[in-house]
Amino acid sequence: AAPVASGSGDYVVQIASLRNRGDAVDLWGTVSGKFSNVLPSGLYSDIKQVDLGDKGIYYRLRVAGLANKVAADRLCNQFKARGQACIVARK
Repeated sequence: AAPVASGSGDYVVQIASLRNRGDAVDLWGTVSGKFSNVLPSGLYSDIKQVDLGDKGIYYRLRVAGLANKVAADRLCNQFKARGQACIVARK
C-alpha cells in the first residue's frame, strides 16, 4: 500500500545528511525521479540545517507531507526495500 500524503504531518523520512545544501537539493531531484513510483502526490522535500558542533553544519534531506507515523514508516520501508537508507523522525 502507498503511504498516505496529507501535505502536513509531524513525521518525516530522512534519506540523507549532507554538508552542502545544494547537494541536498540535487539529491532530491534524483530521489524523487528514481522513487516516483513510491512517492505519492503531495510529498515534498524538507531540508533542515543542523549544527553538529565540531562536526560542522549539515543539511538533512527529508521527505515531508506524510499524514502520520504509519505513513512515514511505510515509506521508509519501501525505500529500504529498494536499497535507499532512511530513518523516520519527528519534524
